[in-house]
Amino acid sequence: MAINQNIFQVIDKVLPRGLAQFQNNLMFLNIANNDYEQEFNNTTGTTIRIRKPMNYLVREGSIATPQPIDERADVFVVADQIGVDISVSSIEEALKLDNMYERVFEPAMENLANKVDMYCAAKLSSDVYNAVGNPGSGVSQFSPLTAARQLLLKQGVVDPNFCVMNMDDSESVKVSLQNTYNTPLNIDVSQRFMLGKGFGMNIMENQNVFAHTNGSFAGTPLIDGANQSGDTLSIKGFTANELVLKAGDIIYFDGTNPVYMLNKRSLVPVGVGASNLQKFIVKADVTSDSSGNASVDISPSIVLSGAYQNVNTSPADNQPVLLWGSASGTYTNNFIFPKSALSICSIQLPKNMGAAYSNTQKKGKVALRVNSAYDYYSDKDLIRIDALIGTHVFSEYCAKANG
Repeated sequence: MAINQNIFQVIDKVLPRGLAQFQNNLMFLNIANNDYEQEFNNTTGTTIRIRKPMNYLVREGSIATPQPIDERADVFVVADQIGVDISVSSIEEALKLDNMYERVFEPAMENLANKVDMYCAAKLSSDVYNAVGNPGSGVSQFSPLTAARQLLLKQGVVDPNFCVMNMDDSESVKVSLQNTYNTPLNIDVSQRFMLGKGFGMNIMENQNVFAHTNGSFAGTPLIDGANQSGDTLSIKGFTANELVLKAGDIIYFDGTNPVYMLNKRSLVPVGVGASNLQKFIVKADVTSDSSGNASVDISPSIVLSGAYQNVNTSPADNQPVLLWGSASGTYTNNFIFPKSALSICSIQLPKNMGAAYSNTQKKGKVALRVNSAYDYYSDKDLIRIDALIGTHVFSEYCAKANG
């Protein structure tokens, strides 16, 4: 029948046209790598282990000091199934929907692509602990961005040449640059915000890079016990029974500086400033107990010695805990990282045997599946578009410029 044939003709266009549109609407996808996608198959499950480069202490002199193999690994999970579901009535197909792909499916692809971008931005926000800037004041100049890149270069990160800014800060920077360059480049600054590699980075703006709001940080939090290490800190002095820290908050301590991974030299700068201290990101919301105590999950783990030492000292007992930004305050995020730091996997879902129509395709870094069925009782064609994705961030290779 003509109507039924029309809907299937339109659905046939969804994958080839939608995949191209999907990829064009994904900023993070286009700068991320998908190197680990080939590791996933129907025997791995949803999780793989990613081996990280090993590190060793270098001996001085002729006396050997054998070191055991200490291999580190990250976990990469692909388990986020997302999709858009559409119902189209027979009356709509017959009388109301001309240009069905453009009117119905094109907006669905844009919404789906935006959701994937949101996953990438959220992953960077929740995992990246290196931070510079003046949180709460906004970013209106390039200095916080170049400072974040400089921090990564000091720590041995190779080519941290991508910078993704939130919309508010990018607009402020654009305004400050409009009268700086010649007319042709000024068009790129004002209209496209494409500055090339003039500052050592490809700088982009993205509407899904959101601000972060800190927890209440109520009380007078202090370290509870000396020589703490690992990925959990015991803290006392919070106000009792209150949500004091939120996932994504950053804490730090006077005197605890980062250590270069390669040369094991402490990053003790000339001058002072919070940007020069090792930051730790809170991995989950923290509610204090009835005595004001709390166990706080952090990243990175505190490692005090050996090949993977990352700080010069552990915070002392009763040392004040410092919060990046103000209590309950909000600050903007901008991310600087190399291409190798952000990974995305889009796994091709199988065709469904029970669907009236089922097709799945992959193009470039994106895989989509389209299924269709008919609801006899409501007289509607039902179409669902699905994607299975996962994102991963090597947080030690990234930095935030906060404002």
